Amino acid sequence: MFLLPSWAWAQSEKQTELRIHALHAEPGRPSVYEVAFTATEKLAPEAEFSFEFPAEFDLTQLQIAGSPDINGGFTLKRDKQKVLVQRSGLGQSIAAGTFVRLRLGAIGNPKIGESSNAIVVQMHTSAQSPWTDFAKQRVVFVRTEKSE
Repeated sequence: MFLLPSWAWAQSEKQTELRIHALHAEPGRPSVYEVAFTATEKLAPEAEFSFEFPAEFDLTQLQIAGSPDINGGFTLKRDKQKVLVQRSGLGQSIAAGTFVRLRLGAIGNPKIGESSNAIVVQMHTSAQSPWTDFAKQRVVFVRTEKSE
């Protein structure tokens, strides 16, 4: 069973829908986080993504960024609760209209009732483009029922 509350989707001025969800919903435990969106502009090989997490998210184990949809690799830099993910410059451009997923791991989930759960997200589609600001994103915690 997947729980996707109505507040899971937010839009920027360009009407880009962006979703962030934790693939493992257990409070206080580490999870891979997935950022999913459809590109409204071409994403150049040097595109950057910026995330600012509330203090309740534990980023001390965050060391890797990857994508099943974007080739070429990424570099990841973390400064306290701010994370910068940059494409390596080696992959192909991603065409506008393409659905993409970016995965970050591992991030410690906040404990129950501990977080405002709003992450500041920005995207820089190329070296020449300005930063695109998204509305603060709430994380969707995907819950699956365990079979016994």
